[in-house]
Amino acid sequence: MKLLIINETILDFDVTELAETIASPRAIYPKGAVSGWEIADVAIPSDFALGKYKYTNGQFVAQENATELQAKKDRLILKIDTDVDLIISAVVGKREIEYLKAEEHANAYIAANYTGTVPEFVQDWATAKSQTATWAADNIAATATAWRSAQASLRANRLAKKEAARTAADLAALATVETAWNAFVTAIKQQLGIS
Repeated sequence: MKLLIINETILDFDVTELAETIASPRAIYPKGAVSGWEIADVAIPSDFALGKYKYTNGQFVAQENATELQAKKDRLILKIDTDVDLIISAVVGKREIEYLKAEEHANAYIAANYTGTVPEFVQDWATAKSQTATWAADNIAATATAWRSAQASLRANRLAKKEAARTAADLAALATVETAWNAFVTAIKQQLGIS
């Protein structure tokens, strides 16, 4: 059966597309007056009635479930952003500029083959840990590299899981996204040594 759909809402069914209009046994819709429409030729549920279902990502979703699904999508998307913000805060807090400067100093010292004047941020770390400047530069650079890798992973997973949540066709699909996200958060926290 052919459905007239506008933004996932099933406006009418048993429609025919003509040159200037879209017609059904119940109404005639001038094409110019209906924007963002699509016609889907699909098998409908046996209990189909206008207003009972939405048509989302090629699937029928009961309206009462559609509202719950959207609310859960919104909550998961917010949770994903919040989890990432909390992880970043736990790792760098308000010291991002300090850590960037330490990374810059360490990389400069390493590039100079560990010769010349030891940069301040490298020397501070060496002194605090009772280690050599070479050790401090290598330690700062390795820590920064690990953090950059974790940041890239956080970003890629955040964007992918938010999109997967946004396009989940039903509650089961959304639950799968949430389970995968929670597993990722646990793994990245272990990798970074935070709880």
